[in-house]
Amino acid sequence: MASYFDAIHASALYHQLACLQRATPPAELPSQLNGFCALQLRMEELLREGDVSPRVCANVLWSMAYLVDVLPSSSLLSALILHLPSKAGAMDAQQLSNSLWATAQLCHSMPLVFSAGELQKMVLVLVAGISCKANDMIPQHLSNCMWATAQLKDLIPDVLKLVPTLVARIPAQVERMIPQHLANCMWAAARLRLSAASDVANLVPALAGQIGRKAGQMNRQELSNCIWASAHLLDVAPGHLAKLVPILVVQICRHSTPMIPQQVSTSLWAAAILKNSTPDVLKMVPGLAHEARAQADEMTPQALCTCLWASAHFKELPEMQIWPALLSRISLKISDMNLQDLCNTCWALVVLLDADESRIHSRIRWKGVEIG
Repeated sequence: MASYFDAIHASALYHQLACLQRATPPAELPSQLNGFCALQLRMEELLREGDVSPRVCANVLWSMAYLVDVLPSSSLLSALILHLPSKAGAMDAQQLSNSLWATAQLCHSMPLVFSAGELQKMVLVLVAGISCKANDMIPQHLSNCMWATAQLKDLIPDVLKLVPTLVARIPAQVERMIPQHLANCMWAAARLRLSAASDVANLVPALAGQIGRKAGQMNRQELSNCIWASAHLLDVAPGHLAKLVPILVVQICRHSTPMIPQQVSTSLWAAAILKNSTPDVLKMVPGLAHEARAQADEMTPQALCTCLWASAHFKELPEMQIWPALLSRISLKISDMNLQDLCNTCWALVVLLDADESRIHSRIRWKGVEIG
């Protein structure tokens, strides 16, 4: 690729390819990527030469989060990991936010590329930059940072240093947040509840109020995330969430057909947790039960176990007599379940079948080890 094709050109092309990937079925994209290998080699050459600006670094990293399934190799990401810490100090608020978001995405999709030391260094410089420039962040930036912090907290606990800064900034921006931003922040708050309880407690009332106003504009994923988060955060802001949950229930009832399996299982779990404190959730159970039965074949082992667990909590409801259909699928996927799923399945069967607990436990094994 000619030398006049510089870092700005490469960055722009990566951005366009990422946008194309977001809009194009993955099976159709590779035929449109002639020259992808040459582009990656040129970008790696520019990094070695040091001819890459902070903006280009951030843009290419963001693009790679969308292009992970079609990247020729991981070598460019490895080069960016080494290069980015020296550029982060000169990044603006958007570039910092995009970089932290992309790092969280890529840690999940390409975990073997990141060494613990490199990831720690990369995240810490981004945290320092975001802490200094949070006042310049718009709602999307704040939402991205909250989501990324929740994703990275177990790998890099120091990322939690960012939470007080974000929590202090979000209330002033919450009215400008679109439904996606609000749902992401609410989901992140639930994930961060145990790690940053006092900060989250200050954030939830502002989020809950605004979600209540915009729930009618939310899609199925956003609604299921919000009801899931509400169940986790009920003890943090019970008064605010008692007002929010019935609003979410109305919208979920409108959108429950069709939901994807994960949304169904998430919403059923939340309904089981909230049924005593907020009985309105019972209104959404029939529609969710119908979807769970219809989509059982497509469910992951975890989703099946979650629905079975919820069925046990709603044992007395005629609409929730779906456990035989769930159990027949669970029996086919039991070897793929983790210990928590198996324990939940055992508990649910004891409740649903009025069976002796020791007999249920002795029939289910996990990697050859008896449960119970």
